[in-house]
Amino acid sequence: MRLGILLTMIRMEHTLFSLPFAYTGAFLAARGFPGWGRLFWITLAMVGAHGGAMAWNRLADARYDAVNPRTKEWALPQGKVRPAEVVVFALANFLLLAYAAYRLEPVCFYLAPAAIVFLVFYSYTKRFTSLCHFFLGGTLALGPVGAWLAVTGRVELAPAILWAAVTLWVGGFDIFYQAVDVEVDRRLGLHSLPVRLGVGRSLLVGVGCHVATLLLLVLLGRLAGLGPLYLLGLALLLLLFVWEVALLKGHRPERLGAAFNVNLTAGVLVFAFTLLDVLTI
Repeated sequence: MRLGILLTMIRMEHTLFSLPFAYTGAFLAARGFPGWGRLFWITLAMVGAHGGAMAWNRLADARYDAVNPRTKEWALPQGKVRPAEVVVFALANFLLLAYAAYRLEPVCFYLAPAAIVFLVFYSYTKRFTSLCHFFLGGTLALGPVGAWLAVTGRVELAPAILWAAVTLWVGGFDIFYQAVDVEVDRRLGLHSLPVRLGVGRSLLVGVGCHVATLLLLVLLGRLAGLGPLYLLGLALLLLLFVWEVALLKGHRPERLGAAFNVNLTAGVLVFAFTLLDVLTI
């Protein structure tokens, strides 16, 4: 198996995007440091979830990627890896997720199969609904909820708010991302908000999602008793959101990478200021 190609194909470095959300959930649940053991298994669970979901997404979308100018040079459409290799790689990652969940709270292990179903299912949603962006966001948002359960073993209001915030955060960015492929998606009969509403109106929806994300994160801070350091982080997050929208203004595909990096920085920033606030209470 060509592991290096597979890791490049799924952009393993993009795990860094989802990890800060999970760590935010873990530190908030613990009201401090959750312990190295929990962090280790949470990290492995997130690595497995990302690797399995991205590999399955590449497999599910292979025939569409092959005719999209932006994606036709990717490894699977180019035949650099075989579909069977991708399936094995995805299943191995899902097994890693399940084992990591087993090493955490029992509820995490019991819910792992449901999480895997969501990780596979979201790849197919753009075939039948323009709300596919929020299926992606809601699936990725399971990370901080799972991390919260890994620490406390129980469901509470705070992780539900964090789930909603991350769902809208990721969904909003995915709307921006999919606007680049709007013409290809129309031709292939795929669904997205840019296809349904047009690029201009869908981008307004994406901006609205980011505004709602900020409001939910403010509510989360109040519920969790967080203070001025956390609010300072949210003020900086607002600036990053404005920068991200400015980068994508004018439907500029070449700026997608820069916009993703801004979003990555935003996730790290929220975790960093949450961490500072929690550890200084």
